[in-house]
Amino acid sequence: MLVRDIMSTPTIAITSDASIAEAAATMASRGFTSLPVTDREGRLLGLLTEADLVGGITAAGEGRSDPDTGVMLTHRPHLVAALMRPSPVVTGPGIDVVDLAETMVARQVRSVPVLADGKLVGIVTLQDLVRVLAS
Repeated sequence: MLVRDIMSTPTIAITSDASIAEAAATMASRGFTSLPVTDREGRLLGLLTEADLVGGITAAGEGRSDPDTGVMLTHRPHLVAALMRPSPVVTGPGIDVVDLAETMVARQVRSVPVLADGKLVGIVTLQDLVRVLAS
């Protein structure tokens, strides 16, 4: 079985200049754990995960007060580009699913964008692999 047989398509992606709020809303409303980040031409730039969103908030001190002034810290990144993971693990549609599964486990990733001719054409998640095992 090949990646093209199990990948989700069309892929919902977000651009690097989109807001963090927009990315979070998309992920929450669709139940996604990650979003591919593309440029306007559909070329993959990175991947944004739930952990990136949560980490971005906690790293910025969201919800904490400055110990010296008592002023609430509210600075946080506003654009996806600030939190995305550049150069994520990627695959192609003609790759064997077992090979991809081994890579995902070894690299400890939950989702892998699928590229063809440099363009995003799909995504494979651990949930997709679980569905293959169940069938």
